Amino acid sequence: FLKKWTLISCSKRKFQVSFFSLYHRKSLKCNSRTGVLKKKAYMRQVVRHILLNPMKSRKRKKLASNLSASTRATLKKESPTNGTSVSRVTGSDSGSKEDILEVVKSVQNLLDASSSAKYKDWIENYVKGPKFRGVKMPGIREVVKTTIKSEEFDHVFNDTEKSFDLAMTLLKQEMSEDRLAGTLIIADHIIPSGHLDKAEEWEKALSQFSGLYKHHLTDWGTNDSFSLKVLGRLVKRAKPKKEFASYVLNWKHSELFWQRRASHVCFVTQVKHGDKLFDGFTAMLVGT
Repeated sequence: FLKKWTLISCSKRKFQVSFFSLYHRKSLKCNSRTGVLKKKAYMRQVVRHILLNPMKSRKRKKLASNLSASTRATLKKESPTNGTSVSRVTGSDSGSKEDILEVVKSVQNLLDASSSAKYKDWIENYVKGPKFRGVKMPGIREVVKTTIKSEEFDHVFNDTEKSFDLAMTLLKQEMSEDRLAGTLIIADHIIPSGHLDKAEEWEKALSQFSGLYKHHLTDWGTNDSFSLKVLGRLVKRAKPKKEFASYVLNWKHSELFWQRRASHVCFVTQVKHGDKLFDGFTAMLVGT
């Protein structure tokens, strides 16, 4: 926690928030028009701001060097984990694994800071089974955008292979919002780059996606989002399109219900266009 974020101290009696650095002081003043906010709401605002605005590397190093060893140890023990564990990364390089896990933890911290207990209770009652942090899709999208734009993680997002490993790691996490964040990284960052357009690339990607339908994409929320945002966009870009469509439609023979569902949901937005995708598309779809 110390390595990434600005540090704060709080006075319980006066409820004042102070920083070791003056970097964020102005932006955290309470709005005079609304008066003093409730303690929980104000602390959520403070923590959210800290997580969304990590300090520059030089400032972080300078701050860390001024703290005693005991202070650093105490702060490290008090870092918020919220009981969230990070699944292992399936990569070949140990350095890249650490980089990816660092980004995953950052995304999870940002999601926790954006969460709402009220929405968490509602969505868990609406979508039975999966676990949620309590973040709506616009909040998840904002977290992904913030993470991708962060200079701290350029070494991950400038490398397509690392970005893909990161997305797959997020898709294998326990919380639904983590999986949706992984979905958005593929849909909004990797697919637009054109990396998965070629047959050899989308074939490798689809073989890895197949492994998600047994334990991870097993509810209609994450499954349909992945089908429409990832597979649905690949349908339009992958070359040759007919081979891609045939590959995905063959998932109808899978023993896994959620994989069979994905094999058709991904084409929902293309049905109305008939054979515009490629000649014989409608007949291929109806034939399945």
